[in-house]
Amino acid sequence: MVRPEKPLDFLITKLQQNPVRRVFFVSPPGCKRQEIAKSIAEHLDWKFISTSAAILSEGEKETNEGGEILKSTKKFEYVSDKIVIDLVAKEIQEAEKANKSWIVEGFPRTRAQALSFAKLGVVPDKIVQLSCPEEVSVEHIKESCRDINGKLSKK
Repeated sequence: MVRPEKPLDFLITKLQQNPVRRVFFVSPPGCKRQEIAKSIAEHLDWKFISTSAAILSEGEKETNEGGEILKSTKKFEYVSDKIVIDLVAKEIQEAEKANKSWIVEGFPRTRAQALSFAKLGVVPDKIVQLSCPEEVSVEHIKESCRDINGKLSKK
């Protein structure tokens, strides 16, 4: 809990700031979630947080987490909830510190991921759920598996 030395000045500053908005974009694969969320974030001048980009970026690093990500993608499995939560939480905390609104796409995907942010006190203002035909999702999954495996297995 924050206890400022000058509570009145603190309140005036807080009230003059634009409120931070928190938006989660979720959808099945193939709905162009990332493109739509990024476009909106750019239009509003908000921070854009891509779960898949954070995972791919960490997967290219020679860290324990990077190694775990590489193993998961080679097996076509989800990356562990702990790693995903840590990566997204880091991005969100940076935006919160800067008092900047943000959009995160592709998160949460599991119950554990959703509950983790409730425990941290991060409550979205909006959750946007996109939908698309099942055939589009299946084709996108097949294509993504080839792309991810190709990108991460070149190490």
